[in-house]
Amino acid sequence: MRENPDYAKIQMMNQILGGGFAGRLFQTVRTDLGLAYAVGGGYGSNINYPGTFSLFVMTKSSTTAQAIDALIAEVEKMQTNPVTKKELEDARDRFLNSLVFRYDSKQKILNERISNEYNGLSKDAFDKYVEDLKKVTVSDIQQVAKEYLNPDKVQILVVGNAEEVGDQLQKYGNVNEIDITIPTPKSDKAEVTGDAAKGKEWLGKMADAVIEPRTNLETITTVSTIDQATPSGTMSIKNTASISYTDYSIDATLETPQGSMKMMVENGAGKMIMMGQEQALPSAMTKPMVDDVKNSYINVALNADKLNAEYLGMEQMNGENFIVLKVQSASTVTFLLDPATALPAFSKVSSFNPQMGKEVETITSYSDWKVTNGVAYAFAQETKTDGQVTSSSTVESVEIN
Repeated sequence: MRENPDYAKIQMMNQILGGGFAGRLFQTVRTDLGLAYAVGGGYGSNINYPGTFSLFVMTKSSTTAQAIDALIAEVEKMQTNPVTKKELEDARDRFLNSLVFRYDSKQKILNERISNEYNGLSKDAFDKYVEDLKKVTVSDIQQVAKEYLNPDKVQILVVGNAEEVGDQLQKYGNVNEIDITIPTPKSDKAEVTGDAAKGKEWLGKMADAVIEPRTNLETITTVSTIDQATPSGTMSIKNTASISYTDYSIDATLETPQGSMKMMVENGAGKMIMMGQEQALPSAMTKPMVDDVKNSYINVALNADKLNAEYLGMEQMNGENFIVLKVQSASTVTFLLDPATALPAFSKVSSFNPQMGKEVETITSYSDWKVTNGVAYAFAQETKTDGQVTSSSTVESVEIN
């Protein structure tokens, strides 16, 4: 608690252990061991009730136990190995300097005074706190580490893919698994059925229009410019992407305003590399990426003989009439085909959006078709979600295989 006489000592211990880029956790777990992109923690402090000690780390599923062991080892070192005088002074300087920004306006100072008075602290509580910080010694750090840290009594919470984590957690004791999957609500849209025979016929026409018969296609590499809608405006991204339609692997390099970013997906697992740092992509990101590839007109054309399709009649879009073809791929995708060419003019996919808390419909339009080595590719695309444009892309080049 705030009134604890060891309060200043504990705060200095926090700085040394988990104080940002210079903290031991960051330097060891991220920089030296390369186990995490983000890592940190320390003793929480409160005024009216005791704080708790907690650590966190974001690591790959395969290195879960290794990362946990590294966290615990750093806590144990705080108890057994005294910090150096330089380590303490550097941490103290960083901490004291940071306090300046907590009180750099009259409003912040007033809020602090009000909070102190409300909670029964003296008017000079902050000044005393600063003086106490200046008095903390090397032996003080080891003393509070031994007294307040209990690495042998930690409770471990792991959030991740149970299959990927495997049996790594067994060595820590009994493992209690809790399913936190958010069930997808049932769609309120009525299921529409159509003519399967005619659907198969039109799917065959679409497949031949997209990929000329006897064309060997395994990988497509594109160079394009994506205009992505963001809360702060449209962001243009140069994207060089290779997609394998045999194993659904993705290798993309995106040139963003923040720098170059590489994203890769292989065997359902993904990773992102930016500014020399590698981070695993959660399945919540990689699965939609793979599903988009499986639902694409290229993949549907390649697997036309294996997929179920239904003809749903005609539909008017932007003043033109199109063939409506429902196909079951990674999910249900509906293509609106040009009756003359059998090329898809639009595709529709409905899915549950956890952020919006509802089912949304994504409609992608395809235009500026060009044929490269027997493969028709739409050099212009625009995607709308619930009627709002979310992205558009213009393709510069396409390379087959």
